[in-house]
Amino acid sequence: MTKAATIENHRFLCLIVLAAMLIAMIPVALLPSGLLAANTDNMDGSFTLGNSAPTIDSVVVTDNGDVIATSLTPQMEYIIKVQVTDANTLADLTTCNVTLFYDADNDNDAGDIPSENTTHAARVVCNQDADTFTLTPEPTTWNAGSASDAPTATDNQGVFLFHILIGKIAIQSSSNWDVYVSVRDDEGGQDDEYSAKDLGMNFYGEVSTSASVDFGSVTAGSTYAANEQGSKSVTYITNGAYDEQVAASATWGGATLDDTDNPGANEFCLQANDIDDIGTAQQVSDTSSYVTIDDSGTHTQSETGDTVGTNTIWLRLGTPFTSGTYDGTIYFKVINGT
Repeated sequence: MTKAATIENHRFLCLIVLAAMLIAMIPVALLPSGLLAANTDNMDGSFTLGNSAPTIDSVVVTDNGDVIATSLTPQMEYIIKVQVTDANTLADLTTCNVTLFYDADNDNDAGDIPSENTTHAARVVCNQDADTFTLTPEPTTWNAGSASDAPTATDNQGVFLFHILIGKIAIQSSSNWDVYVSVRDDEGGQDDEYSAKDLGMNFYGEVSTSASVDFGSVTAGSTYAANEQGSKSVTYITNGAYDEQVAASATWGGATLDDTDNPGANEFCLQANDIDDIGTAQQVSDTSSYVTIDDSGTHTQSETGDTVGTNTIWLRLGTPFTSGTYDGTIYFKVINGT
């Protein structure tokens, strides 16, 4: 090889070495991606949400005016407000139940809660999935009000509104009515709360009659023994001890009621009893002063009430008396007894 050729080969080798050095200095990021092997990969991830049991935050009883209740009155509507929290949202709930009941010994023991009945306990079940409020005992004068409502299911906290109309014979009490709440979710989570409200239940009394009193043709100056009307039925519905009372309108046409048992001209007297016994009958006055004919009534155990079918009325007339027909009204009343 000539000297010139040798020199040329040397230069060529130097260029190759220089090019290799320059390539080595180029950043990897500037090289086409296709020139590298994969430098990332992935793996699947997952988790399963565990159940969180619901919790009862508060229980409040109000009247329809949103005033906190301290006592209840039969045939009036009240609202039991139950605030519930569930971390899985309220859609996770199945039921929220409220029991309003009479705690006989007032010891706030959940074991004393009676079964549902017209006198001592009513239970309302809110079925969240079916969006229903169902009350037992039914059918009775207890009622779950149409305004009962469940909170928004997608929230994690909300208030259930239980509108309850109190039954007629819910037992009278000064401070023995309490509330028990239970809530359940789809996975078996639950919470229960005995809310010792110590609510009173006010007296309720209702009276109805089913007959009229017609003495027929009577004579002036006639006595009680001559003018008797018996076997008159009066029905009482109460939630506690009660007294039976009676009164009459002060005038019957042109005749005047006398309550001194000494009738004069165009005056008449009435006596009344809930049994056929003139010896224990009471002198009847006008409606400004009802008289008690029996004070032994007790809490009626049925919503149909207690019927007394032996009520008796006696009439006495003064003299002289103008001929004619005389119409008036005899009133029966029930009041709170002892």
